[in-house]
Amino acid sequence: MANLTPFIHHFQKNGTARVILLLTHKSQRKKISTEVFVTRADVTKGGKIKSEGIRNEIDKIISGYRNTIIKLGFAINSMSIDDLKYAITNLSEQNIDFYEFGQEFANKMKADGRSSHKNVTATLNSLKRFCGSNSLPVNQITLDFIRRYEAWLKTTPAFRPVKKNKKSGKPDIPKPIGTRGITLYMGIIRHLLNQARLKYNDEENGIINIKVNPFLRYKMPLEQPTERTVLSVEQMRTLINAEIPSSQKRMKLARDIFLLSFYLIGMNAEDLFASKTAVKNGTITYYRSKTTGRRKDRAKIIVRVEQEANELVKNYADKEGERLFQFYKRYATTSNFTVALNKGLEQLAGYLTLPKITFYSARHTWATLAANECRINIYTIHKALNHVDTKMQITKTYIREDFRDIWDANRQVIDLLKH
Repeated sequence: MANLTPFIHHFQKNGTARVILLLTHKSQRKKISTEVFVTRADVTKGGKIKSEGIRNEIDKIISGYRNTIIKLGFAINSMSIDDLKYAITNLSEQNIDFYEFGQEFANKMKADGRSSHKNVTATLNSLKRFCGSNSLPVNQITLDFIRRYEAWLKTTPAFRPVKKNKKSGKPDIPKPIGTRGITLYMGIIRHLLNQARLKYNDEENGIINIKVNPFLRYKMPLEQPTERTVLSVEQMRTLINAEIPSSQKRMKLARDIFLLSFYLIGMNAEDLFASKTAVKNGTITYYRSKTTGRRKDRAKIIVRVEQEANELVKNYADKEGERLFQFYKRYATTSNFTVALNKGLEQLAGYLTLPKITFYSARHTWATLAANECRINIYTIHKALNHVDTKMQITKTYIREDFRDIWDANRQVIDLLKH
């Protein structure tokens, strides 16, 4: 049987010392740090802990580690001391804090350049409001907890500053986040729980630290599809041919980037803003940021730059070559970039008497024209939009990568807009 013994290594200048556990296994030793500290008054001259409170705290830690060792059973005989140390320090029963785990996950997403880290942080902040505390033991996230949280989301206004309505001058009182927001938050919680189980559970050795799995029985609320404005062929022609006064720089930028996205098969704002790539052999290769973490191919797509897009690509190219486009020099974040585009598009719609559009309308318009006007098959559109396709993942591993079908589809859609 492996053995664990507490000892005091040395005292720091501030008069405290960390309690270390000495793990002995197969005549080898490894140190395991704890978060328990003592002062000189807490230990005897021989270095033994005399404070009963600290001894109890250490005993709890050792007890958790020993329970893991017992659960490992005969498997311990084939484990090195490094394997054993990893098992008991990463898989031992512990009070896993969901907020702490979730924020670490969000920080990693941010470091990887994924803007969806903001959604994870927003979900964690919402949970903190619901619970009224800054700590959430993961095993408290039961089916009942999830149902109560959903009921709270449906009735509790979103947490944001009250602003005055521009038209009425009256304050816009925040409303609950709605079905789409609830579905987003629940999906994030489910994903975080799955990731936590991968880290803290070891089913093969019978170590189940995270016992809850509420989403086996919880049903997501039915989400109503968001109505997006889609422009017709004639409206797109109006947008393309519009004479915009040189003084209206925001409108011109918004029109240009809307068309740039459309010509590049709905390339979204984050990828236009952040992609570190270059035009090569008349194509742009990039990895769609929204889904890159959910795909084995990292959501890779190669888009051919059509003639209609050439001038826009050149005008907004990053001359230093650090990124594909220069937008990062004008705006500090993708969010600021998107807000500026949407404000410009709102002005542009009024100026041209078009329906109210947002930047994402370019992507929806491309897909709708492809399906309804060009009669392009839905699979090609799905591929062109670079969506997650779990059903086709295995099949796609047998097929050599080729994007010519979506290039042909894009050419058909752009040709629609010619007079």
